[in-house]
Amino acid sequence: MKNMKSKGEIMKSIFVKLKGNGFFTSVMKVGSGNLIGQLLSLISTPILSRIYSTTAYGDQAIITSTATIIVNLSILGLSSAIMEPRDDIEAKKIFTTGFWCNLIIGTALISICLIGSNCFKLFNISQGYFLGLFLTWLYIIIVNTQLMSIVYTNRKGHYNKLFLNPIIGAICNILIAIPLGLLGVGFSGFLLTTIISNLIMLIHMSSGENPFYKGFRLQDAFYVI
Repeated sequence: MKNMKSKGEIMKSIFVKLKGNGFFTSVMKVGSGNLIGQLLSLISTPILSRIYSTTAYGDQAIITSTATIIVNLSILGLSSAIMEPRDDIEAKKIFTTGFWCNLIIGTALISICLIGSNCFKLFNISQGYFLGLFLTWLYIIIVNTQLMSIVYTNRKGHYNKLFLNPIIGAICNILIAIPLGLLGVGFSGFLLTTIISNLIMLIHMSSGENPFYKGFRLQDAFYVI
């Protein structure tokens, strides 16, 4: 009995220590939010697979995989750099520089694809190519900005926001994707769902804490890069 009691006391003391550990608490909070979000997405999959065709799934996968490559290029690796400065102003300058780099490079690449559409195509999809390019551009701008906002929110230690973010995203995906699917909009319904969900998550992450630097100048961008 003494051994059992001592083991119980040991386990209790370990739990109390872990509970009081800020790093462990934040990891558990963020991880549980991601887990709930993934479970919601998993639950919605059988419903969405009955609404959207395999062609829509295929087109959406082609565009998002292509856009992901541009997303990684257009931000110039500045997302992770947001965590480094001690000063929040410097972090905001990095965030703002990343946003403008993403906007300019993403717009330039999509414009090149648009102008050269008679010579080459970025991807082949069942619906309109120009619609696909426009949605790809929106995806690049909004998704990248939302990903940077996650890093900035993590820097500020707002773990409750990080906990809610994937849950909000998963719920928005369900509430938006189902009506669009019933309207028969095809792959554009998938992409619009992702874009709108990320926009809502961006608004949520930025509420009460603007990650943009208001006095941003061109010199700041050159300094950051």
